[in-house]
Amino acid sequence: MVKMYFWINKKLTMKITVLKVTILLFSMGALQTVMAQKTPAKVAVKAKPVVMQTKTKNKIQITSSGFKVKEAYLVFDDGTHVPDDNKVDVEQRINMVLIIDEGWKVTDSLVYPGASEKILSSNGSVILNEDDLFKSYEETGVSAADARYITLKAVITKIDNKKNSIIVKFRVWDKKGTSSLTGYYRFFIK
Repeated sequence: MVKMYFWINKKLTMKITVLKVTILLFSMGALQTVMAQKTPAKVAVKAKPVVMQTKTKNKIQITSSGFKVKEAYLVFDDGTHVPDDNKVDVEQRINMVLIIDEGWKVTDSLVYPGASEKILSSNGSVILNEDDLFKSYEETGVSAADARYITLKAVITKIDNKKNSIIVKFRVWDKKGTSSLTGYYRFFIK
């Protein structure tokens, strides 16, 4: 009789174990189904800055995050290109032109650009430091078509030592979006 009791108890223990395993497997399956149906939380991934592989002239260096820059080059006020050696006369205005194909956040056909420019001599002295050249467009914005062409100007009216080169650092950003770019170029006085 003891053996039979043990046999019944062993069978009962096995049934309970099988039942526990079945419940555990069912619970895990239900949990996987719930997990699969749950929409993943959206994580804002910030674009990493990338050195642009664009058509640049005049040794302009650009690092962009979000903007796709088609071209970057230097021209004088009359539209002629600055020579490749970037040598200019005192009082000769240089215009850096950026052609941005995409990256602006467009709101009602408008974008809200920001741009800063810092001009330094090669010995480190600051000639100009403008935090926001497009501050006057903060409220009104500009048309998305116009924002495709960004022009930043630089001019040296007087220089003590012509051996010093001039370094122009710039930043362009979207005030309503996340795109931005930074860069620099160097020019020399004849």
